[in-house]
Amino acid sequence: MLVAFALSSQIPYFSIFWADPAVIWSLLGASALIVVVGVADDLFDLDWMIKLGAQFLAAGIVRFGGIQIFFIPSDSSSSCRASPASRCRSSPSSS
Repeated sequence: MLVAFALSSQIPYFSIFWADPAVIWSLLGASALIVVVGVADDLFDLDWMIKLGAQFLAAGIVRFGGIQIFFIPSDSSSSCRASPASRCRSSPSSS
């Protein structure tokens, strides 16, 4: 992962990502946290709350580093409403 970040900093195509290095450092730090917790879980069988807490911490690091997700695309063949009574349904298909 470090090699990929180092190489991308030298390629002009990726210069837009390196315009604000805080974003890159937050992404690298959050990734490293997830890797460290994953290795620790393999070695010591961590409790689920510790792993979940580390994921929230990694998400916070990324968020305060300046990365935001504004839209998550979904499959266009299904539609869901945001009410508890509604159900997800697939669009009609030719059978």
